[in-house]
Amino acid sequence: MYILDTHALIWWLTDDAHLPARVRKLIADPPQDLGVATASLYECAYKYKFGKVPIDVSVELPDLLRRGRFRLLDMTWAVAVRAGRLPNVHRDPWDRIIAAHGIEADCAILTVDEGIAALGAKTVW
Repeated sequence: MYILDTHALIWWLTDDAHLPARVRKLIADPPQDLGVATASLYECAYKYKFGKVPIDVSVELPDLLRRGRFRLLDMTWAVAVRAGRLPNVHRDPWDRIIAAHGIEADCAILTVDEGIAALGAKTVW
């Protein structure tokens, strides 16, 4: 499984050129198990409200979830505790939760954010 960081999700949904071909191929490959953290939905809704992201992911993502394209990852007790206990090398709370999801599930996160790797999560970009 791969977990999409919030920017990877947005860039995928908007067909943004910032998304590298390698990552685009990983997401587009139908057998891939792809996860999206509920924290990303919160981050998108929050940033959309202030005009910092171009789309309202809450409109786009439910259809993708229904079609089985992405799996929504709820924050479990283990993820919450892990996120809170991660080192203070990266303080963004959304990224800490996404990193904790990756660590707990032992899977890579599709992200350009080196801070997520500094927290101990596997990353691909």
